[in-house]
Amino acid sequence: MKTTKLKIICLGSHMDLLEFDKPIGYDFTPKGKKRRSRSTPLDTDKLINPEECVSKARSRLRKIIKRNGWQYFNPQTGKMHLPYFYNFTFNRSVTTFNEAHPLWKNFIKRFNQQHFKKQSKKLAYVCVPEFQKDTDFHGKLKPNGGSVHYHAVFLNMPHIPDIFNTLKKLWRNGSVVGKKVNDLNHLSNYVAKYIRKDFDKKHTKFRKRFFCSRGLKKPELSLNHYKNLKILDGIDFSNCKVVEQKPFQSLDGRTIKKITLQFPEGFDTSTLLNNQTPRP
Repeated sequence: MKTTKLKIICLGSHMDLLEFDKPIGYDFTPKGKKRRSRSTPLDTDKLINPEECVSKARSRLRKIIKRNGWQYFNPQTGKMHLPYFYNFTFNRSVTTFNEAHPLWKNFIKRFNQQHFKKQSKKLAYVCVPEFQKDTDFHGKLKPNGGSVHYHAVFLNMPHIPDIFNTLKKLWRNGSVVGKKVNDLNHLSNYVAKYIRKDFDKKHTKFRKRFFCSRGLKKPELSLNHYKNLKILDGIDFSNCKVVEQKPFQSLDGRTIKKITLQFPEGFDTSTLLNNQTPRP
């Protein structure tokens, strides 16, 4: 096992630098694990920690948005696609994912058929489902609970005249509101707040807190201390800016200093990671 106090996460045009107060281990040698008997029931109540689930889901969501934002080239403008943030609501009571999710999939299918003629190109998105309040405007309890609505980030939205009416016609289930977003770091933090602790209701337990389209790039990280120092030496800090800098406490009690660097649109920080060779 090796240890380090510095962790680098490459997220497309952003890079997270994490400095730990205590060394963390990595490169473990796997050992044989004792398998649980199939006849032994799994006590899910002891395994599930709501705060930990929410924290991890928000972290994954932020990383996916920052990793894939500003990474799709727009041939119409000659620049990278800016992300769009939209809210999709229902004009009727839709209170379960089993009813809502197929309607969302049909919307995405209609959008791809109309605006992406080639089979190789499809809409890249990240979506967070959320439930409305169980009470109406007058404080009365709704019979079936709050309806589902979606908060979506579109990463390669083509230029469409009269975008809102076009999306509403394709959605076919209610209203659509949204806008283009320039600040990717703020967008990722804002969307992550929609992942709430009261998600685990009877009809949503063990369901995904967010979902995304296929083919999105995953964050890349480095824990090798020597390699990380080489990466920092190779960064041109005049070509980037600090967009977030704060200390925070991890779930296991560690103090972590986090610095987020933002590079120009279209720059992929994973190239800095892949150009370095770790010390043997």
